[in-house]
Amino acid sequence: MQRLKSPFKNCSPDLNFVQHILSFDKLGQKTVQIFDQIPSTQSHLKEKLQVENDSHLIILSKKQSQGQGQHGRQWLSLDQGVQYLSSLTLLSPLPTAYLPMSNILLSLLWVDLFKQLYDLEIKIKWPNDLYFNGKKCGGILSELWDIHTRQLLVGIGINLWGETPKSLPDATSIFSNHETLPDLITLTRQFLLKWEVCTFDQKKDLNGWIRRGFLQHCAFTDCLYTPINSNQNIPAQIFDIEDTGALVIGLTKEKKTISTHSGQIRKNPHKL
Repeated sequence: MQRLKSPFKNCSPDLNFVQHILSFDKLGQKTVQIFDQIPSTQSHLKEKLQVENDSHLIILSKKQSQGQGQHGRQWLSLDQGVQYLSSLTLLSPLPTAYLPMSNILLSLLWVDLFKQLYDLEIKIKWPNDLYFNGKKCGGILSELWDIHTRQLLVGIGINLWGETPKSLPDATSIFSNHETLPDLITLTRQFLLKWEVCTFDQKKDLNGWIRRGFLQHCAFTDCLYTPINSNQNIPAQIFDIEDTGALVIGLTKEKKTISTHSGQIRKNPHKL
């Protein structure tokens, strides 16, 4: 493939990329630009969309230096290794009121992909993390880009292989041998094929399928819940998620059930 130069200001002018074209029955053609390293796939795609509104463009990279995590946190790259980092736009099959469920839906498609292709058990941590062997291996962010078409701007980051930063002891990579790493284009094609089925051959009860899938693949159910703007670690148990994406948890000491769209959860270290 021909190597091209990026024309966008958030990238070094000598930063090259390889371009591929992927074709799908119903999603149409997608243009994939693969970088060895980029400041941020999400920022790069946003800049492109603001200039040309090209909804068929996908940005891929093996590393990024200014990656974006949840709530504006930085996404840290591996010290040595390969990540799957992508940003793209997708038209959500969910009604507008249920768009907060998008992160869980996207996560379930990746869970299914890694199980089908590599027989690996990936788990989900609400609201947007992927877990492998009890540690975080990736995350998915989605934001509403166009409310009229329910177009989502999606960012996906997955640690494929390599050492995780020492500052993140609870992070891990999926593959132990770099020689068995999947091709980034293959992962992208397989993910989009699953999204195509989800979008155009909708299940009769998509929300119910998402909720059941979340409970089946939940990374843990006994947790510590920290409300937003609080330092409390409240023992709780995960019961469900609502159609709006809210997490339903039972507070152990208070013996009551609440639903929340905010706050943080982590595994309760006192529970096996």
